[in-house]
Amino acid sequence: MENEDVKIFVKNFYIEELEEYFLGIIDKYHKWAYLWEQWVDLRNLSIRSLNFPFDSYRKGQRELAVSVYQTIREEKSIFVQAPTGIGKTISTIFPTVKAMGEGHISKIFYLTAKTITRQVAEEAINKMRDCHLSFKSITLTAKDKICRKRP
Repeated sequence: MENEDVKIFVKNFYIEELEEYFLGIIDKYHKWAYLWEQWVDLRNLSIRSLNFPFDSYRKGQRELAVSVYQTIREEKSIFVQAPTGIGKTISTIFPTVKAMGEGHISKIFYLTAKTITRQVAEEAINKMRDCHLSFKSITLTAKDKICRKRP
């Protein structure tokens, strides 16, 4: 409102109407919660059976993966600096997914400013999906990267 006037709206309901409304909301929530629990169980089962999606680790990958997992489990922070191409992305995403399957975290955010790094992360998730991982992911991309009509 443009001024500081207060408007009061009064509505009267019968208790039966409120009860029906409330129970309807609870019923919808219960259905959603049941579906969510089923999904989490399926996801976690697929994570528990997930192995590293490559035949072997490259030099330093296993140590990085173990460090990432322990950092998540201990609720700490880790900073990693390593040369391009050694497999940092899979060595960080894989143990993070494993930690999710054990209930240490509920969401993963992988933030990057570079398109190629985003693609490598998407490929890592897809590689794990190829190994039967049931996992939901979403990629948010800047509008100027996807809009065909650039200024």
